[in-house]
Amino acid sequence: MINKIVIIVWGIIFNGIIPYSIHAQFKNTNQISLGYGDGDTNQTFILFDDVLPNMVTDIEYGNYKTTGAINLRYKHAIRDQLTVSGILVYESISEIVISNKNKIGSKKHSMYTIGIETDYYYILKKWFQMYTGLGVAYSTNNQKFESYTTSYSNDKRNNSIINYQLIAAGIRVGTSIAGYAELGFGYKGIINFGVSYQFM
Repeated sequence: MINKIVIIVWGIIFNGIIPYSIHAQFKNTNQISLGYGDGDTNQTFILFDDVLPNMVTDIEYGNYKTTGAINLRYKHAIRDQLTVSGILVYESISEIVISNKNKIGSKKHSMYTIGIETDYYYILKKWFQMYTGLGVAYSTNNQKFESYTTSYSNDKRNNSIINYQLIAAGIRVGTSIAGYAELGFGYKGIINFGVSYQFM
């Protein structure tokens, strides 16, 4: 009987007190992370921007290249399991413009995104964390068209949108220096991964 009581008490200690002590250490911590994402909404918006004109013109696009969504984030734990973040995302996309099967120029998109995010950690251990999150951002796309022929003129234009990020599932493995990966959809992509540094 005494042995059972001891086992129960130790179970409460390890499953209750220790996780909360880790939570207490997590509050007021900071993280700086550098990540890379792909399959993001900026790519989707440009795809639609390319496809829609094709319905009424002979303009097509090819040789699509992207840097991916390179992102820098600062995260602060305002509560034991809740963080707020500021994020910057850069992505460059280039493509060849084609008319009647002839290359007439190239187009480059330089996209800048600034946003805020919040994450909720539902598993919070010393070496391993899992979380979900949501973000909202402002994205601007600086487009530059360079013509290969005299039939078309060089052109520059800018457009902006309100963007978003849904983090369906994120994991972080490590202590002060750690790797992380996120699945979701938005300005960071369907998949986003990188490294982060945590400090007080």
